[in-house]
Amino acid sequence: MGSIVPGAEFVVRFLDETLRKEAMAGLTKRGPYADNRVNPHEKNEIRYWCQKFTCTDIQLKNAVRAVGTSPEAVRDFLKGKKVG
Repeated sequence: MGSIVPGAEFVVRFLDETLRKEAMAGLTKRGPYADNRVNPHEKNEIRYWCQKFTCTDIQLKNAVRAVGTSPEAVRDFLKGKKVG
């Protein structure tokens, strides 16, 4: 049985492969989605910010609860600097 549209099978395979690659890229993302805020709800971001600030995930989440999602405020909080 042939394709209704010549080349349609190729297009479908190409799109399928492209979407698969994009999905895998999203799964392997290592840094933050946005450098201007700390997102304590994404595993890859928690890992990134914990390495950047040399802290545990619990310390990071507590800092975000205390001072918000600004990376500068979180960094200062974790260093023990007065924030605000």
